[in-house]
Amino acid sequence: MKNFKALLFIIISAISISSCVSQEETKTKCGSIMCTDEFIMVPIRLIATKSSTISFKSYKVINLAAGKQVRTKDVVRDSPATLIIADDSNRKDFPESVQNLQLQVTRNDGRVVTANYKIGGGKCACHVSKLSGPDQVDIDQ
Repeated sequence: MKNFKALLFIIISAISISSCVSQEETKTKCGSIMCTDEFIMVPIRLIATKSSTISFKSYKVINLAAGKQVRTKDVVRDSPATLIIADDSNRKDFPESVQNLQLQVTRNDGRVVTANYKIGGGKCACHVSKLSGPDQVDIDQ
């Protein structure tokens, strides 16, 4: 009976120690960070300085490093003039902590209006954030 208790103690100790080691490895990859459950979006607003209405054919956001289109969650927008250029669903898709994105708005006449942004994110970030770039884009420029 003593041998069984000793063996059981050794097995439980080994399992406990190995589980602590794997938790440490997970924590050290990104450090200890506390994140909120908020879902963050990076909105921009389209404005029209020469016309009274904001109208355009389409828009897309391009990750300049990857050359690929950034897709965001479909959300109900307050206004057709508000566009989401990145959100937390993109955070882990960004391999670096800073991504260079370009908004491309195709106007009704076919002309493309662009604006460049630096977006914070990456695998170890809690949320995306706009580091630089305009809050408003004039589609009449």
